[in-house]
Amino acid sequence: MAMEQVDITVTVMFYCGYCGADNYLEQIPSVGDVVKCDRPRCKKEHRVDNIDPEPEIKFCVRCGLKE
Repeated sequence: MAMEQVDITVTVMFYCGYCGADNYLEQIPSVGDVVKCDRPRCKKEHRVDNIDPEPEIKFCVRCGLKE
């Protein structure tokens, strides 16, 4: 029986310490990179000083299973 190929999208979140907003990035940053808050009233830049090694696990949108 063939395995079904599933595309997985990874979303990286960072919390803005200036305005308190959650921001979502399309690329995974490295320590030392500068990320920018995407809120129009903020736009502050943050240097990445640590990365959570255990990202939050999401449920599968198709079957509801958690991996």
